[in-house]
Amino acid sequence: MTDDELDVREQHRLDDFDIGTCIMVMTDGSLRVRFGLMPPSWSDNEGAFESFEDKLATALGVDVEGLDTEFFGIPSPRTDTVARLQDWLRALKRDLTG
Repeated sequence: MTDDELDVREQHRLDDFDIGTCIMVMTDGSLRVRFGLMPPSWSDNEGAFESFEDKLATALGVDVEGLDTEFFGIPSPRTDTVARLQDWLRALKRDLTG
């Protein structure tokens, strides 16, 4: 199945991280993560988001592909990856905004 043939099976919006942030579970089980802005609109620390795909991969313990500045793919997520990603992004925002 090619990327063009994939459909979104379910979506998890994370507007509390930043408007437009969404985790999409694809029909093949992979994940796509879309950010409205990168760095997020609430951040004045661009350095915190350098090599963001590597930071995501480390935090989640899975491979992450940077598909674009604001779009990332997770080809082989674990069963808890969506929940871990939601928790990690919320904690990241909390840590960076005080």
